[in-house]
Amino acid sequence: MSKYLQAIKAPYKGISLCLSDKKLRQLSTKPWLIGLFSWPLSVAFAFFSHSHLLDLIDTNSQSWWAPIWNWSAGFLAAGLLFTLSLFFSICLLFIFSGVFQTSIAKEVFEQMGVKLPPEDQSLAGEAGRTIWVETAKLFWIVPLTITTFILGLLPFLTPFALILTSWLLGFQFMDIALDNLRYGALKRIRFCLKHFFKTSIFGAVLVICWAVPFLGILIAPGAAAGAAWLIAKCELVDLLPESPNKD
Repeated sequence: MSKYLQAIKAPYKGISLCLSDKKLRQLSTKPWLIGLFSWPLSVAFAFFSHSHLLDLIDTNSQSWWAPIWNWSAGFLAAGLLFTLSLFFSICLLFIFSGVFQTSIAKEVFEQMGVKLPPEDQSLAGEAGRTIWVETAKLFWIVPLTITTFILGLLPFLTPFALILTSWLLGFQFMDIALDNLRYGALKRIRFCLKHFFKTSIFGAVLVICWAVPFLGILIAPGAAAGAAWLIAKCELVDLLPESPNKD
């Protein structure tokens, strides 16, 4: 049970580390600047698009069911725009700040006494590899996210869609941390499936954080740090710790 509580605590712990630690704060600067651009832009898109989307799905019928449909359509439009804006914001962060988030997770691992495999490429090669991995990952993440949203429109599948959405978001940041351990793509997926509930709880808290005004700007670096902290704190892999200090 304590490990599930750690999954809830991880995003807060990650943001706290990025704000309090000088080196992590420096590494977080560029992702924060990207978040400062992408998060308000996505929120503004959702806000100003809501009325236009309602015009498309609203009905002028005078039937008894029209008020029920219009009321439901408002929530449907809000949910759709929330999902799209969240996805847009996170995609920008992943593509343009992936290399910084990998460095953040690496720093957290090192501070917690974790031995990491040596980097086998130059800094430029490592940055290029990270950007390519994050971009290529979108080719299966995007269809799966769209499928999840469609499932969410079916009432009896909504709980499943919410859990899968949380897992997807949690996976994105756990994946960044696992990249420092030189896990291959399939091994990362198997790892997050093995720890499905911890990953989903971690992702669910991130969704809630993103919805809080301005806190969404801090999510990317904080989530990367939180994922590394969670993996090390819960000893989810054999990390060969150099130090017992894991606070």
